[in-house]
Amino acid sequence: MKNNENEFYKTSDLPLATFISLYYPIQSIEKSLDSPKRYFLFEQNDELNNLIVLFWSGKAVVDPQKYFNALRLVKARLYSEN
Repeated sequence: MKNNENEFYKTSDLPLATFISLYYPIQSIEKSLDSPKRYFLFEQNDELNNLIVLFWSGKAVVDPQKYFNALRLVKARLYSEN
């Protein structure tokens, strides 16, 4: 989902956020006002949209160790912002 400014892509999906973070830095993590959800924000661009389509189509291929290491970093950042 996109925020109102259309400058950032926003998702609460941890696997997707981890996949995107392999290519683009997480700009920020927002807390939801009405739930315990957190949203990962990435700078919006056409290549990011292509990565998202690739992820959801099941055609994304990544090195498992790189993905696991990225997941650990994303989780560390997520929990450090509590």
